[in-house]
Amino acid sequence: MMGAFICMVTYVSGASAQSGGQWEQSGGWTVRYNDAPEFWRLYHSRDTDLKHTIVLVWADRRSDVSMAQAFEETKVRRGDIDNCPALVTADTRPEYDPYERAMLAVTKIKDPDAYASMSKDIPVIGYEAADDELNPQCALIARDFVDGAMLYAFVSDETGALSTKLSKVRGAVHMLMDDINEKAAPAATSSPVVQSSTQAEDSMACEGARKYGDWGYDWSTKSAGVYVLKPQFLDVVKMQGKKAQLSVSLGGQVDAMKGREDPYLNITIAAEENGQGIIPQKISLSVDGETVQQWGKGGRQWTVLSDGAIQSLLSGTSAELSTVELGRIRFDLDGLEHVLRLADIAQHKAVIKTRLGECNP
Repeated sequence: MMGAFICMVTYVSGASAQSGGQWEQSGGWTVRYNDAPEFWRLYHSRDTDLKHTIVLVWADRRSDVSMAQAFEETKVRRGDIDNCPALVTADTRPEYDPYERAMLAVTKIKDPDAYASMSKDIPVIGYEAADDELNPQCALIARDFVDGAMLYAFVSDETGALSTKLSKVRGAVHMLMDDINEKAAPAATSSPVVQSSTQAEDSMACEGARKYGDWGYDWSTKSAGVYVLKPQFLDVVKMQGKKAQLSVSLGGQVDAMKGREDPYLNITIAAEENGQGIIPQKISLSVDGETVQQWGKGGRQWTVLSDGAIQSLLSGTSAELSTVELGRIRFDLDGLEHVLRLADIAQHKAVIKTRLGECNP
């Protein structure tokens, strides 16, 4: 149908690595993958208003063409091919990065001086055009593609459903494009396993987990934490039949506009003994051989880290946590400050995304 242009569209590894070429997407949508020619089709099995809506997602992998140029070319091509002539001359609306926009607004309130010197050019992450503003019968939606010029969706429905349902379709399209980009990202970078910090920040969602060096971090709108990937359990006898994960959790309420308020850090341990969960009792924390915090029994186990202990963790090279049940646990501190910042940013962005109404239930 798309002639020679389709020949430039190649398979995105991973995005179709689903059972049977079909899978469910949240919100009641189903994705079906087709490989010859390659495209993804979205359809909603329960919303009767969308039963005649056609949503096809394509990948333009050209590396020598900008998203803006590719979008304008595709507007003309799809308008001609799919008998939607008004799309050819329709206004193109840019989609601006909501996080950068929100961060700019936050800075304007919190630090007017810094805001005055900031660039006000918010990055464009996508484009959209429709043949009619009030009662569209076709629309073109595009987003950045990590492995080419753009991902784009052609949406058509002659029943008038798009006058009220286009926003719902748009959300599903963006979700699928995010999924395709996330799965394509490792193939487009030099590291096949762990994303770089920049890639991780670019693929932030309302909740998730990432690796950074010898650290892992996870976040949601409610919490954020950093966990040690390679702890050294020094007392081997005490660890027999047990498993444990050591984490540094970030506390404090996170506001979309104000960021983290009344922040604090705490050391937490998730452990199992013969398949049963246990709560190890913390005794003390030392950094580079010097004791920086001690815990008592009972409720004092929940005491957060002191300012001095935090400063030592962020400036030290090696830490050791002493516990009753697990013995001593040693872990390196290289990169801790940076990964704590990544976790903090991830939770803040999740809160902002929720505020903008872009989190899916």
